[in-house]
Amino acid sequence: MTMRRLGLTLRVVSAVGYDEPRDAISHDWITWLATQDIEPVLLSNAAADPVAHARAANLDGLILSSGNDVVRRTDGGDYSALRNRAEGALLDWAMAAGLPVLGVCRGLHMINAHCGGRVRADIREDLPGVASHVACQHRIQLLPAFAEGLGITSTETNSYHRQGLAVADLAPALAAFALSDDGIVEGLVHRQLPVLAVQWHPERPGSCSRLDHTLFRRLLDQSAFWKEWFK
Repeated sequence: MTMRRLGLTLRVVSAVGYDEPRDAISHDWITWLATQDIEPVLLSNAAADPVAHARAANLDGLILSSGNDVVRRTDGGDYSALRNRAEGALLDWAMAAGLPVLGVCRGLHMINAHCGGRVRADIREDLPGVASHVACQHRIQLLPAFAEGLGITSTETNSYHRQGLAVADLAPALAAFALSDDGIVEGLVHRQLPVLAVQWHPERPGSCSRLDHTLFRRLLDQSAFWKEWFK
């Protein structure tokens, strides 16, 4: 299997006890990407030109990682305008270049917002009948074209998010491929470009590892392999 270099975006965090914002990434990401034969290239949110950094690294694709809110919550939450700026520029570049993009949790929210969709600041407050999706396991259902194409109808996965979206919130260029039982979008793709995102965390325990591996490898090897399923 060929080792690929993928840009990995980072979470903005605060130092304890003094004012020093910094970028961070969970060790889980580094461990999981090693199992996928991926060399991660860490992309700082503080770079004056994030795209120049990514272009110089000669990347084979981009991963929008988890952490931070994409939209502000009423309680303040964990919002980062700096990260939104950096990831927005990186998404524009990767999509224009036709590079594979994988979004995870926040990454799914970012892709939808960037393409003109809506992200709910708190799914339990905004969407009636939605259960907690924080630190739990739940079942997801793949929509028919993906279930048939991937040979997986449903699976159990982890969940660690307060923000999210329903099908009605999707940007026109995007389509859902997996939903939770209470109607939250758990997987989406761009209809034409090699952009795929999942709401769960493949890098954490409790993920649907078979589906994770299949989606990730096919995205990298076959680009937007799902396009024909929307004809």
